[in-house]
Amino acid sequence: MRAYEFVEREKANHAVVRLCRVLGVSPSGYWAWRTRDLSARAQSDAQLIEQIRPIHQVSRGTYGVPRIHADPCGACLDGDAMGMRWGCDGDASGWRV
Repeated sequence: MRAYEFVEREKANHAVVRLCRVLGVSPSGYWAWRTRDLSARAQSDAQLIEQIRPIHQVSRGTYGVPRIHADPCGACLDGDAMGMRWGCDGDASGWRV
């Protein structure tokens, strides 16, 4: 979890300034983060996860990266989005669903 997300989650229990100090981030950076829109990459990632999650759920959690990656050749996922993210060799290291 990122520092600002942690501050957002815990601000009801602790002062924002104290949380920021403990985490080593600036309070002004936190407040700027709250008003900032998601980056294009983050928006794209969110859309991709929305496509991946149903495949993972339908498989009752048994489909991993190889099977989910193979599925875009079918109809469940947008192959272009997957290709741009994972490349043709199916390397999805670092992705979590």
